[in-house]
Amino acid sequence: MNQIKLLEKIWKSAGAVLLTLVLTFGGLFANLSTADAAGTPNMTVRTLASEVEDQSQGWTSSLNTQGGRTVKFYVEIHNTVVGTSAENVRVKANIPSNTSTSHSIPVTVWADNAGQASSGVTVNVVNPAAGGKISYIPGTTRVTWDSNGDHILDYNMTPAGNDDIVTSNGFRIGDQSGCNDFIIQVNFLAKITAVEP
Repeated sequence: MNQIKLLEKIWKSAGAVLLTLVLTFGGLFANLSTADAAGTPNMTVRTLASEVEDQSQGWTSSLNTQGGRTVKFYVEIHNTVVGTSAENVRVKANIPSNTSTSHSIPVTVWADNAGQASSGVTVNVVNPAAGGKISYIPGTTRVTWDSNGDHILDYNMTPAGNDDIVTSNGFRIGDQSGCNDFIIQVNFLAKITAVEP
């Protein structure tokens, strides 16, 4: 009889220890999961350019063009940390105002809670030999984005409604979740003006 009571006590004690372990480790994993979800977003950006009139070069990071042509820019913005949200994502393109045979155009993205990332393209004005100017065409910024990740585009070449992409504060897009499903695509146009002889 005493052995049965002893076995009951051992089982109850073992059950209590097991329950304590489950609760302890379950809470630990839940806390780790929460800590991971509250991580810091990481922004990346890719920039390409193409000619509107002659697309034989395709999308490239080094475009050869000439006076009178229109250049289309493609910017891809990605928060690579799944489970995070990049707050107030912004993008800025630095279009030079000088005359040159080679224009370097850096594009920078950032968020309130994430550092900057940059990429860029080079636009070479090969005709005329003296080069030319490149100028943003107002009203051409467009956004394509599945903001909630449901595989239905919430924005599909939607006009930005402003020209902030070329201002110092940049174009504010919104909050971006981390994952490939939430990649933001921005397009805009610029015109090449040849140097007068």
